[in-house]
Parts: sequence; structure tokens; C-alpha cells
Amino acid sequence: MNRIYNVFMWAFALTVMIALTVRLTWADTITMADVAMGEYHSGEKEEPVGSDSIKYNEWYYGHAVSNELQENEYVQTHRWNAVFVCWCADQLGYISRNCFPLTNDAADMFHWFEENGYQLYTADNLMASEGRMNVRAGDVVFFPSEENSDTLDVGIVISSDSSGIDYVVGDVEGEIQRFEIDPSHCTENVAFFPAVPAEDYKYAEIIQFLRDRMNLNPAAISGIIANIEYESEGFPEALGDNGTSFGICQWHRSRWQDLINYCNAAGYDWSSLEGQLMFLWYELETVYPDLKSILMDCPSSPDGAFKAGYCFCLTYESPQNSSTQAEFRGAHAMYNVYPSLPR
Repeated sequence: MNRIYNVFMWAFALTVMIALTVRLTWADTITMADVAMGEYHSGEKEEPVGSDSIKYNEWYYGHAVSNELQENEYVQTHRWNAVFVCWCADQLGYISRNCFPLTNDAADMFHWFEENGYQLYTADNLMASEGRMNVRAGDVVFFPSEENSDTLDVGIVISSDSSGIDYVVGDVEGEIQRFEIDPSHCTENVAFFPAVPAEDYKYAEIIQFLRDRMNLNPAAISGIIANIEYESEGFPEALGDNGTSFGICQWHRSRWQDLINYCNAAGYDWSSLEGQLMFLWYELETVYPDLKSILMDCPSSPDGAFKAGYCFCLTYESPQNSSTQAEFRGAHAMYNVYPSLPR
């Protein structure tokens, strides 16, 4: 009995360990949500409350600031609601790359997103057609200020699903506070913009190829990405299996040679991402047509993502312990990759 229990606990621990490893790998790119939550948990606040004396304002103005004290009350002249959001963006280099505005006014920030062609999400289009949320962690949310409904405040989305959108806001009673919106009760006065530049997404080029060249839906793309992440983390020059496997899909021995032969004949560099994606497409067309049909026909849903990840693992990758690996990769596609794909 003890032996059975020990085996069970070892298997459970291994499953948890693998699941945690997958999640941390997928999230190894820091987002606006990560920065904002770090500041929220740090307990950063004005000292004293009402003074607007806080590190975000010092960063923005280039020196310490403090409001004027009149009749034992501060006259607020250095609101840091928008400054906090800009500070978070700056930690990721967005402002220096001119893909995020530098302003202390939420309305100016809103107009900047509009003028620069960012997609606007409101109550009418919060949900994607395939059942995913259009609003994601790291997006910025604009809403009427509680102090003055004629002005805007801005926050950063922390998490989002059909049951609720969590976000954090700076300069609420002198600190950073967390709130939640019910998507079904969103009004036209609440608006969201994606704040993550598309090129910052780790697998952006692969996703673009799978979507635009192969015409795959988000579920099929998620299944393939989940497998590529396990195999190589998307690095075209990745070596594995003691130097016998190569590339984003870890083509092994004779299949590595097939990659070289195909690319040489077609005029591609076999160590490049472009060459390897073309070879992947070629193999699905010629060697694995049944798998291609599964990918083309799978529904664009979380269940479809699981099926795509599972089948791609079993048929195309065929790793050791393939059934167990297929379950892991299908689950990764379903729970981690599919909800996080760029819109």
C-alpha cells in the first residue's frame, strides 16, 4: 500500500512540476500586467496620503513633487493615475520605442491610442467570435473618474475571462488598488486598448505564418505552438537528443536530413525559421495529410486547441512517452496558449 501511495505521489508531483514549468516558460516574457501587479503587491503609496509624493511622479517630472497644503488639506495638482501606467510601460521599453505615450493625462493617452490605430474594445466587442475574450492581461482600460465623471482614469488589466476583468489603478486614495468589472455589465463608457506591441509576442512570426500562409484557425495554431514550445521554445537552431535533433520541431536524424534536402532544393536556409516553417508546411501537405485535415477541421475553441496539440504531438512529433506527452501538450494548448494568442 505504501509503495502504491509513494508511486501515486511521485506521479502527482511530476505532473505539477511539469505543469508549473510549462506555465513559467510560456510566461517568461514580462508584461504590463506583471509589472503592475508587482507594484500593487509592493504596497507603494503616497507619503503622506494626498501629497502626490510618490516614485512614479518623481520619475515623470524628474524630481520629487508634493502638493500644496491649504487649511490642512492638500490641493491635488500632480495626479499620477496616468503616470503610473506610463511608468509600467517604460519598464518594458515601450516609451523609448515610441509604442506607448508619455503623458500625465488619461484622456491624452486615450487619444494617442486612437490616433495611432490601436484596436478599441468596448461593450460591443469584448468577446471574440470563437468564445475567447478580446481583452487580455496587459491591456489598458479607460473609464470615467469617480472624482469627476467628465474626466477619464486609466488602469492596467491583470486578468480577463467571461466571469470578470480584473485591473489595477494608480492614485486611488494615495495608493494602487485592484478592481473587477463584470463583462456582461460593461457600459459604453468603459474602453480597452491592447498595450503589447505585436512584435513583442514570442512566437509572433510563427503564428503569422500558420495563420496567413497555412490558413489555420487559433485552435490549430495553439496546438502547434504548444508542441514547438516543448521541443525547442521556438529557436530555429535548437539542438537536442545529444546533437541528433534540430530545429523548432526537433527533426530527428533522417528527418533532419529531409529538412536540409528540402531547403537546399527550394532555396531556403535550413537553419532559418522561414526554411523550417516551409518544411513543416511541406511535410503536412505531403507526408501527413491526415494530420493536416485534422488541423484544418478542428473547431476554434479550447477543446479544439487540445485536440490539435494532442494530435500534432502523437503524429508529427512522436516523442518518448508519446501518449502522456500528448496529454500535457494538449492541455498546454488548451489552458495556456489558446487564451493568450495575439488577437
